[in-house]
Amino acid sequence: MAFRTDENLYLDTDCQINPVTQGTPQSEDYLFIPEAETAEGLRGAKFCGTSAQNQIIASTPPGPLYVHFHSDNLVTDDVNENGYRFNYNVLNNCYLRKGI
Repeated sequence: MAFRTDENLYLDTDCQINPVTQGTPQSEDYLFIPEAETAEGLRGAKFCGTSAQNQIIASTPPGPLYVHFHSDNLVTDDVNENGYRFNYNVLNNCYLRKGI
């Protein structure tokens, strides 16, 4: 399992507004990918901010691919709204790290 740094703080509960900062505009937009793991071994289901940027993310739950985008509908000049774009491949017997 990867360790958390300033660069990967945007996973799961980090994608929700901190009660201490309530009242200031803060985006709660996130991309939900169940049972996801990055190539660095970081596991999570919600990706927000730049946590999924330029990342290879594998999702291995049984069944069809499921991806959900959640928007808080907050649009202000103070909050940057970038959106999400992704490419995907459906593979069998896929391993995320070399040597496995």
